[in-house]
Amino acid sequence: MVSFIHKNRNYLLLILLICLFILMWSFDSYWLERPFFDDVTFLYTVVSFFTVWINYFIISKIIFRISNPFKWIVLILSLVLLYFLSLYTLTFPLKYMHLRYPHHEKLKFFYEGLYITSYNDLLSPRGPALLMSQLYLFLFLFLAASMVFKYIESIKKVTDLELTNAEQKLNLLKSQLHPKFLLNTLNSLHLLTEDNGKANDVIFKLSDLLKFTLYESMEAKIPLKAELSFLQDFIELEKIRHHDNVKIEYDFSSFENDKVKIAPLLFINFIENAFKHGVNKTRGSSWVTIKLVQEPKFLEFKILNSKPNLSKAEPSSIGGKGLVNITRRLELLYPEKHYLNIENKEEVYSVHLKIDLI
Repeated sequence: MVSFIHKNRNYLLLILLICLFILMWSFDSYWLERPFFDDVTFLYTVVSFFTVWINYFIISKIIFRISNPFKWIVLILSLVLLYFLSLYTLTFPLKYMHLRYPHHEKLKFFYEGLYITSYNDLLSPRGPALLMSQLYLFLFLFLAASMVFKYIESIKKVTDLELTNAEQKLNLLKSQLHPKFLLNTLNSLHLLTEDNGKANDVIFKLSDLLKFTLYESMEAKIPLKAELSFLQDFIELEKIRHHDNVKIEYDFSSFENDKVKIAPLLFINFIENAFKHGVNKTRGSSWVTIKLVQEPKFLEFKILNSKPNLSKAEPSSIGGKGLVNITRRLELLYPEKHYLNIENKEEVYSVHLKIDLI
């Protein structure tokens, strides 16, 4: 059922909007005492429907997402302003309708009672009564329907995330014997190469990488400090491996709080791609630049790397399945709370990722 609704959500949403419009049209025809297919009634319903939709959009997409110290003051002022704008939008067509049917008593009653001609009319009790019947009732239906769709979306995302995690755990179990054996071997080599500083450093960093991958990365969220240590070890190993052929620069110094928790392994795919598809395929000098910034409200990651000069017969293919997987993980872990921009230019490949931490 959830899968069916998720797959056909656009069609179901369209059907729901049509049903709400017909319901509003019937209601307007009743309270205006006009025929259902009357053109004036239809026009008024179109205006009412548009007003309800604008209110829904502003409340759900803008007002409720305000995040500043004066949130409640801004919220109250916005709702008051929205009230008077909605009242004006709903009563303005009454002037046209009254001119069209000057002898219609009910239209005259609503026009004279609701059309604002002075400051005293702003406080007329007929205004709230009109909005309660014409706006807030249908706005509640809009919001209720929206909550149902969002709940179904959240169930689908949780299910997808659980499946993704299950696949990752299965893959890890399949390959666990070899990494554990390798980790134990590296620990032994670490003791044997204590006199060789560089070799000892490489083994030490590789050992830390394996420990992180096997154990720490299994947590749902880890301290940013642990993720940074993992990335630094990986980059330093790449520096040792490439010597002076590759100019590798990284900056992990701009952090407000490195104890904030994030999902593990969010950036390693992009760094691996920079070396695998850019640096490793380049003959001669190349470069990689990485920057990670953390502020109270967001985490920003940027990486740029040079690209090899490939012929037209050998097109560049960067990312592959790893990029698809990390994109999907971001959609599941940080829905509507991340920005990802990837640019594949002729000589430079760049990734810009920004994650909302609030």
